[in-house]
Amino acid sequence: MALNFPGPYEVRLTYRSDLLEHTAKYNCIVTNAPIVGENPNNVTLQRRNLSLTTFQAAMDAWLILIRPLFALGTEFFDAQLWKYAPNSFSATFITSAVVGGNGTNILAYNPATQQIMTFRTQEGGICRLNFMEASQAGSQVESPPYGNVTFQAVSAFVISVNNWILARDTSYPVVPLRLLYGQNEATFKQRYRPQ
Repeated sequence: MALNFPGPYEVRLTYRSDLLEHTAKYNCIVTNAPIVGENPNNVTLQRRNLSLTTFQAAMDAWLILIRPLFALGTEFFDAQLWKYAPNSFSATFITSAVVGGNGTNILAYNPATQQIMTFRTQEGGICRLNFMEASQAGSQVESPPYGNVTFQAVSAFVISVNNWILARDTSYPVVPLRLLYGQNEATFKQRYRPQ
């Protein structure tokens, strides 16, 4: 099996549920060559249809899309862009987008839970998106279309031509596969068995 490295650029979106931080990571293509400390409005991400969006606009739209998955007490507070050296795990910080605010779901967060959305990519690989300690819970596996309207909206965006998120094989997701609900063991240990 081929080793797929992160990048070429990576967005790191950090959020907090009841004092525990989580970082979602999304690979992307940046079409210009931003310098360290570049204004996030000057950094351009490439969508699947080859059109461009700014890093700041991409984060604004993504948060509008995913906030309904998370409880009112879940705080989004940092979105960073990192550049990876080719074929490595070595990254350099580029810039941060302005983010802030909380989830919009009136239901409480579910401790130590995780939802994983999977997609088939243009190159035949698998793309996974993880959502940690959201307001949804369960232990089921769903096939699309999904019962939760927000998960369905996220899935529709990710396979659309307007999507900027890449899989690790550096191609775009094009077919939704599954939505898996369950417990995250590492988060469970952090919450209930701290060292």
